[in-house]
Amino acid sequence: MAAAQTLLPLESLLQTLAVEEKSNFPDDSDYFLRYATLVSSLRRDVYSQINPGLACLSKSPGIYTDHGPAHFDEVVLYAGYLLGSPNNTKTLERVLSPYELYVLLCAIRLHDAGNIDGRDEHERRADSILATHGGLIAKDAAEAHLIAEIAGAHGGRTPSGEKDTIRVLQNQPSLIRRGKCRSRRVAALVRLADEICEHDGRASLHHIANQTLPNQNKLFHYYAHSIAGVAVELDSKSLRLQLRINAKFLCEPYPLPQINGSAPEARYLLDEIYERISKLDSERLYCNQFLPPEIQIESILINADIVREIPVTSGGTRTVSCDKFDIRIVNEGYPSEGKVWRKDHTLPTSQQYASLARDEWNK
Repeated sequence: MAAAQTLLPLESLLQTLAVEEKSNFPDDSDYFLRYATLVSSLRRDVYSQINPGLACLSKSPGIYTDHGPAHFDEVVLYAGYLLGSPNNTKTLERVLSPYELYVLLCAIRLHDAGNIDGRDEHERRADSILATHGGLIAKDAAEAHLIAEIAGAHGGRTPSGEKDTIRVLQNQPSLIRRGKCRSRRVAALVRLADEICEHDGRASLHHIANQTLPNQNKLFHYYAHSIAGVAVELDSKSLRLQLRINAKFLCEPYPLPQINGSAPEARYLLDEIYERISKLDSERLYCNQFLPPEIQIESILINADIVREIPVTSGGTRTVSCDKFDIRIVNEGYPSEGKVWRKDHTLPTSQQYASLARDEWNK
């Protein structure tokens, strides 16, 4: 890892544990150095090429939301938030062993690297990325396979076509010499941290401002642009999202990417937001199955503000609020199969907001 690169809290902790807790790693190697060589290699040869790879080599080419170096750094940060870092390292120490922390960080650094060759089945390329860019880890076949399996479980499907990619990992702790790793627990942390790491910084503000996004990519950038912030609040076991939705993006539906000759389909931004909230809730419930109770997320709290920009005489614009709504998804009552969070809310429809946006909010 380049000397100029500031270590994130989990990385600093690993650096300390690699010296002070050597007996809790598979052997006497410098495990922070192993991690650092991986990160240096990925930063140098992979991360800067992922966005071009997504744009050109995916079955649905275009301008994707950002998957460059900042995304991997932020997934490390959000994994730390889920573990109570940097304010409560005692929680982290109860949840993960030093070696599991090392595997977690390596898997996060690897999880989206396969996008360098296109979006489709990127999670299945973790082994080949490690073989080429894994540094010291690439020389340890057993450990490389363990990390690649965990990284690959962050999405995609099992060989049988199921989304349950974590459960196919070994249930008993994997053994790497004297080291042990609870693969399912680590994979759930990678997956959940990646899922919640979405915000307006990943949208292309340049292309949005200049209206140069390809039609099939607009919806995903507008969705990312609508997320002002995400916070993990472990004291209340909740995940809180602040949405700031620009009314001008609510006026019309946007085409979804067509892959392999699929039928044309379009979706309003508000419907996309509802779909993503449903996915977030599903991922929360799924990952909770593999996490200890103290770090499970039991509720999702969402505050949404519909805004518009008004020109001012001095130049530029000012932002005003048009409407607000809140969503609260909580584990309450008997868990019924197939329960849908939207049944508990009376929410505006995409057609209602489209009409308001066209006729009132954007005059």
